[in-house]
Amino acid sequence: MIRLVFLSILLFFIGPLYTLCQSTFTYTISTPYDERVFNCAEAENGNLFFVGIRYYPDTISDAAYFLALDQDGNLLFEQEFFTEDTSLYLNDISVIGDSICLFGAKGLTTLGKKNELWMLLLDQNYNIIMNKSMRLEDASIGGVEAIINTKGNFVFCCTIAPSELERNIFMSEVSSNFDSINSSILYLDGREFGFDLLETTDNIYKVFAYGNFPGAPNTLGSIVLFDSMFNYISADSLPYGLHFQHTAQWLNDSVYLVTGEKFLDGGGKRDIGICKMTEDDQFIAGNHFGKGGDTITKAGVSSNMDFNDSGNIYFGGITNVNIAYGIYQHDSWLILENIDSNLNQNWQRFYGGDAGYYLWALKATSDGGCVMMATRYDPEVQDGETDVTIIKVDSNGLLTSTGNGPTIPIQQLAIHPNPASRKITIAYPDIFKFQQKEILIYNIYGNKIYQHDITADISRSYADISSYPNGLYIVVLSVEGKKIASGKVIKY
Repeated sequence: MIRLVFLSILLFFIGPLYTLCQSTFTYTISTPYDERVFNCAEAENGNLFFVGIRYYPDTISDAAYFLALDQDGNLLFEQEFFTEDTSLYLNDISVIGDSICLFGAKGLTTLGKKNELWMLLLDQNYNIIMNKSMRLEDASIGGVEAIINTKGNFVFCCTIAPSELERNIFMSEVSSNFDSINSSILYLDGREFGFDLLETTDNIYKVFAYGNFPGAPNTLGSIVLFDSMFNYISADSLPYGLHFQHTAQWLNDSVYLVTGEKFLDGGGKRDIGICKMTEDDQFIAGNHFGKGGDTITKAGVSSNMDFNDSGNIYFGGITNVNIAYGIYQHDSWLILENIDSNLNQNWQRFYGGDAGYYLWALKATSDGGCVMMATRYDPEVQDGETDVTIIKVDSNGLLTSTGNGPTIPIQQLAIHPNPASRKITIAYPDIFKFQQKEILIYNIYGNKIYQHDITADISRSYADISSYPNGLYIVVLSVEGKKIASGKVIKY
């Protein structure tokens, strides 16, 4: 029994053999301009499609951006949608068969607002076969989120800005041909933001939002219910103290997951949090993740949680954020959690630490890995504009190959020499400071044969393995009681 238990642990640490076939890469978009990538979709053949925006500071026009990469990170297609009299962006994307659906907003630069919900349909050769828009006369559209409902139609949830101080939630349903079916705006005093939405089995829409809704507590995280015609029903606060940056997805027919940020210690510390909920919004479980101490960890903005397998849920954000000085003026890390359906941590990885990072979205890929879409800012070489960094990792969160941009550091153990006969050096990134750390070594039978406790602010440790029998050993870094990183060493 002990050997069987350890076999599962061993497979977790060294990864299943099929991960050797998984692609990993980084892809960087670096221009003199500021740019973002907001979302991603995957085709059946593994090709990845991305949408975003490029800002031109010397004009009043923003350009929408579309990118296609193959599963190894090679460029297939790139297009910028730009006209001098129109400002545009693309915020969401879906792949349906051979068609690619792009969603965003646009508006005439003379109006100073993007007041048209914009929908594009591309064929497999990236030709535009449909281009339609829906105009809102007096509001600017932001944060377009789209789902396909039980009728096969697209349903959008957006945050609109009728004025500088107001924000309202706009919802719309269009056919597969992008013809308008129904739309509605929830007009309330103040600022209401809609982040994501789900459709229930009885055709009720849940919008995960922020704002002051009738008959509901004024909180930073709310569940707002609308009927099939987008009439407001009711609202309630999200449990577990979740705020902001909500992403929601059905785990099965009757249970969903919703994410956010969880304030701790009176708000001085912030982690990324996730809840498991029943269809009728009853709380089942919650968990939160971050870096120790008083570190602020923020959830990814556009889409911070995704999965193809309910036992391998990806959830991410950025950590080591210093909001007082601006998110890009301080070195930070992308944080990626892999959790199971009970919200227990499978593993945790950190990427970066060499610049200021910001996670916009992530996407679980069909090979078991994950794509992260981030912006990166190095104040030593950049002057105000950010670069896009796309990182594809395997199912163990490993990044084993690089691409066209800077090498992104990944938090994992470096063991030298390897193979080894006597003393080994175990190095890890200097991001855990004075937290309680442990270096553990296990033999092939799952027996812990070495433990070294560390509280000092150091990033390496040493172990003498000369007395151990020849064979394979698993080395684990545990921080504050959680297994953070692992590696393997061969003793000869």
